[in-house]
Amino acid sequence: MSGLDRAKYIRKLFPTLLLRQFFRTHPVEGIQKRQKQRSRKNPTIYGGATGLLAVSEGNPRWLIGIARPLLVQFRHSGRVPIHAQTEQMLRAADRFRAVLKLIPVQRSARYPNETVLGIIDRIAAFFYKSVMGSFRPQPHGCFTIDTDTDPGVVAALGLALNAGGIVFVPRTKGAALLGHLVGERFRLSYLLSVYYEIPIRLGAEVPLSRILRGEREEIPSQPTLL
Repeated sequence: MSGLDRAKYIRKLFPTLLLRQFFRTHPVEGIQKRQKQRSRKNPTIYGGATGLLAVSEGNPRWLIGIARPLLVQFRHSGRVPIHAQTEQMLRAADRFRAVLKLIPVQRSARYPNETVLGIIDRIAAFFYKSVMGSFRPQPHGCFTIDTDTDPGVVAALGLALNAGGIVFVPRTKGAALLGHLVGERFRLSYLLSVYYEIPIRLGAEVPLSRILRGEREEIPSQPTLL
């Protein structure tokens, strides 16, 4: 393959393939030849220095909260196993979700029972299906708050943005969010990726209203690699 083809079809696919391999079993004959998803209590695939720095999002409190117990273990044994690292990441994610759950929101007419954490859960579930469902060369990993999004949901996501639950993704380098969320692009905090089992990468964008309507993903055409 040419260098351009390798970049297009291989390097971009590799992180998604690793994640799918980690969380899915191999095909089993006689069970519709489908891959069964498996749940792991400790997703060690997110471990290592790169993963630790990514999930901390440059937040000193998050980094200290995750690293402090690991430093204690390092003093005793001289090393920190991967499973210990990701265990602390999961604990930090659980604590963060508890904070998001407590954020008070103004009730929406269209979604009267929606909460900040509930909206994030729905977004994460959509991304998870995009990664773990029918194979997509570039699964969805960020969303645009489009004009069809309910104003109450937009207000709730403003609170999520202030709390760090979602992160603004500018379309041009150096662009700043000027207080108007509609039309802008966002992703979930990478700290939550460990809990929801989704990639620590941007991915393709999707309108938020489509996620909230519960629309199913279209099965993309597959490139022929071999």
